Amino acid sequence: MASMKDQTCIAAGGVEVPCETDTSWFYAPKSCYASKKIDAAFIAKNYTRFECAPAGDQPSLKGAAGNNYITVPTSEAEARATAAKAGARLAEDALADYDFEKLVVSTQPSDATVRPDAFVFTQGYVWAWVPPSKARSSSQRSPIVLESTDGGSHVKLQISFLAMNVHFDGQSSGTQGFIQCDDPGPVYAGEPRGGSACSWKAKKQDVYRVTSSILYRVEWTAGDESGVLIHEEPMDGTQMIRVQDGYAVNVK
Repeated sequence: MASMKDQTCIAAGGVEVPCETDTSWFYAPKSCYASKKIDAAFIAKNYTRFECAPAGDQPSLKGAAGNNYITVPTSEAEARATAAKAGARLAEDALADYDFEKLVVSTQPSDATVRPDAFVFTQGYVWAWVPPSKARSSSQRSPIVLESTDGGSHVKLQISFLAMNVHFDGQSSGTQGFIQCDDPGPVYAGEPRGGSACSWKAKKQDVYRVTSSILYRVEWTAGDESGVLIHEEPMDGTQMIRVQDGYAVNVK
């Protein structure tokens, strides 16, 4: 389980902020960071007051320095300080139990172990794309929705495609390549050059082992708390892409 310093919560105006800093924790109901405890005789018994710096898009509060505090039941303060962590943990548990699609990256040229005649010339482009699937069609506007209950806790996840990572490993030359596709990638249709960030220029003759994974953006909501996780899901299998020299150019 990662530290909450690596997790994201949702502040006023939909702004993404860290759930925890070195000195404070995010208090969702007021969209602020609770930090230093304020001791005062007039605070009711079993209540605690904290300095709470506004976070997110709430310009009306940014100049109201004198009102930047919260007074909450001590038990609630303790609960709120850990609620985001509990929500994120519940979200991660739900993700671990979710049966993600088993996908294999599509490539042009095709896998040489399936089609021995498939190759690309050096200085040509290897294309990669996500095959038709829930992952390919998901977005923040049209996410995959997952809900999970554990005891008295309930979490709702909205899962959407964020990016695809593709790694190339030359089996003889040791040449390494990497692309991160910020969209599912256009399907190859005979174009002579790379079509997007989801194409890789092959510069050396070799057979390249291709592995890939999908990054999902996961927005979670648990009670009053909400946040964002980034989940990486490996794609199934590997591809073997053959790159061969096309011709030599004489330089006088």
